[in-house]
Amino acid sequence: MADFYPGNMEGKAQWHKIFAAHLPGLAAKYNITPAQLASVAADNAWMQFWVAQRHLAATFASQLAAYFNSVSGNDASLDPPATPAFALAGPPAEVPCGIEFRSRELARQIKGHSSYSEADGTLLGIIGEFSGALSISSSLKPKIQAVAASSGYAFTVSVSLRGKSDAWQVWATVAGENKWQNIATATGRSATVTYTPLDQDNKLPYQLNIRVQLRRSNRDYGEVSNIAPVTVNP
Repeated sequence: MADFYPGNMEGKAQWHKIFAAHLPGLAAKYNITPAQLASVAADNAWMQFWVAQRHLAATFASQLAAYFNSVSGNDASLDPPATPAFALAGPPAEVPCGIEFRSRELARQIKGHSSYSEADGTLLGIIGEFSGALSISSSLKPKIQAVAASSGYAFTVSVSLRGKSDAWQVWATVAGENKWQNIATATGRSATVTYTPLDQDNKLPYQLNIRVQLRRSNRDYGEVSNIAPVTVNP
């Protein structure tokens, strides 16, 4: 049986959001203490904030690289780029290490209760058991390369370190934004992808940030890749 606890950070953020939302309504049934509820809420707040910050930091790193290469390069005709900035505002309270450990312990408490039902387990997202095989996938991180085509807003994505994945998703956002969209699903080592701009009447190049999420049996598999920048042409 598949493991209920996700291996990648986006999956973890979604799982904790669901778990923290539904647990209070079942607290009395499963003898969940106020301290445990507070811990679950704090772990969820920490997870939501820091997953978002990891994405913002990755976007900032891409912007910083583009800024540095423009200013330090050999093309004096370039317009001065905007100076990248990264602000870490309003982090939640720190929580002890071991969020996954605490989550699994609480899941075991609930599933071991005499009143446990699969309906409750489904609501909380704790159906399934820990699998050693999945622990390997949780640390797997693909490497990607994106190369633009000459036209058509197309680019080729090459993916290595795919493990036992059977597919992968291509996610993209315009550089400087944090509006990630799943724009393609592919298999094998590489695929050609076409980006569809929101404003299709304005035929301009777009600088994109690309990342890849491996998939296996219709589930996320391993960590999301690092970001690869690519400029697509109309």
